[in-house]
Amino acid sequence: MIKNPFGKVYAIHLDRHTERKKTLRKVFREEDINWVKAIDNQEIDVTPTWLKENVSTKFRDPNGWCTIGIICCALSHRKAWGEFLKSGEDTALFVEDDIFATHYAYSYDLNKIKERLETGQTPKKWGVLWLGKYLDKIESVSPLIWRDFEKDKIKLIERHRFDQFAAHSYVLTREAAQWYYDRILPINMAVDVFLEFAPFVQLCTENTLFTQIKVDNEYAGEHSMMKDIEDNSVVLNPKLGEFGAYTIEDGVVKDNKYVIGRQLHKYLDKVTPTTIRQKHHNALSIFELYFNFPD
Repeated sequence: MIKNPFGKVYAIHLDRHTERKKTLRKVFREEDINWVKAIDNQEIDVTPTWLKENVSTKFRDPNGWCTIGIICCALSHRKAWGEFLKSGEDTALFVEDDIFATHYAYSYDLNKIKERLETGQTPKKWGVLWLGKYLDKIESVSPLIWRDFEKDKIKLIERHRFDQFAAHSYVLTREAAQWYYDRILPINMAVDVFLEFAPFVQLCTENTLFTQIKVDNEYAGEHSMMKDIEDNSVVLNPKLGEFGAYTIEDGVVKDNKYVIGRQLHKYLDKVTPTTIRQKHHNALSIFELYFNFPD
């Protein structure tokens, strides 16, 4: 098992996914886990009032996807941040319940990494430490002021890579968690995209320590989703069982490209491609989805 030196592990978990819980208990000790009951898209009463409170009328996404599952995932992360902010601790590890530890997790000294990131030892104040993305190697940049940290396999992450959006394992400082908590509503991006838009330094380990089971080699070539040939609704791959992409289970495929939640579809006004540019980071090509929610 992995001992986490960054405080509690806030594990975002849907009660209906019992196998995921068993799997996560093989990664972290039970006493280190704070189970956060995720907000389930199947239990939400999607009223116009709920939509106005929780969903932006301009939603941005690299894939052009917006579902109630994606919104509930973001709200669940916010719930986890809120629980951490009540704890009084300085840092915490946030994970989704479908992860497992890669072999890299057992070769990294997380205690040493934590010591290196203590206040006063870093050239700039950091807010996020990513411990996993989709690929074995997390893509990073190497500015001179962070070179000394590379020997400890700590790097500055390369933001806004289309192949690197994931929010299944990351450490936040208290200041970063508060910043995110205060600014995420109404949701205008999937949480893995939103997390990369912040004013503070974002670091990463050189390799992915934790990955999602759906991207493991065992499932190589297995698509997370298909579509029903009659109504274009999303059909999750049954071979993945509980470990499929449940954030899009309420989706409908539009124009063979976009995935829109069934209860959002009727409110969609238009979809417009555009590019977001931030100084010092990659330009990000996205789709802006405009919704018109009723009063």
